[in-house]
Order: sequence, then structure tokens, then C-alpha cells
Amino acid sequence: MSELSQPETADESSREVYDHVQRAFHWSMAVIIIVAVVLGFWASFQLPGTSLRRTLLEVHKSFGMIALLLIVPRIAYRLLVPGPTEMAHSTVVTRAAARGVHLFLYLLMIIMPISGYLFSGAGGYPLSFFGLFSWPRIVPLDEILSKLGQTIHDWGAWAVYGMLLTHVAAVVVHEVFTPQSSLERMVPCWKLRRSPPH
Repeated sequence: MSELSQPETADESSREVYDHVQRAFHWSMAVIIIVAVVLGFWASFQLPGTSLRRTLLEVHKSFGMIALLLIVPRIAYRLLVPGPTEMAHSTVVTRAAARGVHLFLYLLMIIMPISGYLFSGAGGYPLSFFGLFSWPRIVPLDEILSKLGQTIHDWGAWAVYGMLLTHVAAVVVHEVFTPQSSLERMVPCWKLRRSPPH
């Protein structure tokens, strides 16, 4: 039987869950962002100029650029392929809040790598990608421009912390206090764990 004639799976036809591509984008971006956040936070406690700090920041910036490269196809796919149907118990307020959080997260995924690049590029800092090559420096060396990028990046980091905590808290609330799981929309096998034994 050809691929075109094969029936859709339950995950793909029910639209109660995100499809495979959407889930791949979500979890890959989640891992990339969490790693970048942890490395950046760790580097902030290291003394300037130390080898460890330089290494942490190099890897941090490399993950940030991966996030920037992935956000474009992720947004394009999201516009072309809608997500699953709204959860039955959700209200207008909760739906608006969820959309607001997601929109702000998308915005941060764009702002953070760009501001980080501006900070490093205009400040004359290395633009290495995992030590494999260096990104072109398309901004002029300018202390004021670099400071602007640093300020946006620093404040954006706090926004990222807040949005991640809000996102995780919302998932926990759905799991504990509502009859329908939001987690199983991104992890369909989670439904099996929640289902009562027959």
C-alpha cells in the first residue's frame, strides 16, 4: 500500500493533539531554549575573561542561533497548519491568556538571539558557532549599539524565565485541576498514563 493510500493515524485525524511536525518543533525548541537559558545563567556567575565563561557563552550563543534559525520554519508551519481544536473546558479568558503567552514566547525566541548577536557583534566579541565557524559580523563595532543589545538581552532573559514558569505552571494546573490534559496534546502517550485501568 502506498503512503498516499494509507489511512491517517488517530493522532493525525483527531486533531485533539498536535501533529508530528508541530511536536518536533515544540520539543526541539524547548530543549534548545532550556539549554541556552541554563548555560547563560551559569555563565553569569563566572568571572569575566575566564576560560569557562568564554566556553559557556560560546555554546549559549550557538544554541541561540539555532533557535533563531528554527523559529522561521516553525512560525511558517504554524500559519499553514492549524493546531488542534480548543480544549472543551477552556474559557474565552484562558484561551486568550494561552495565546498571549505563546505569542510572547515566539517574540522572545526572535528578540533574544538577535539582541545577543547585536551585543556580541557590535561589541567585538566572538561569533563562533560551536567552534566550527564564525557568523559574519554584519553590524558595525559600536559600544552604544552593543550596550543596547546587552540591555535588551538582559531584560529579555528575565522575561524568558517568567514565561517558562508561566507555561509550566499552566500545564500543571491543567493536569491537576481540569478533566482534560493539555500535556497529552504534545505527548499523546501521556493519555495512556492518565487513563484509569479497565
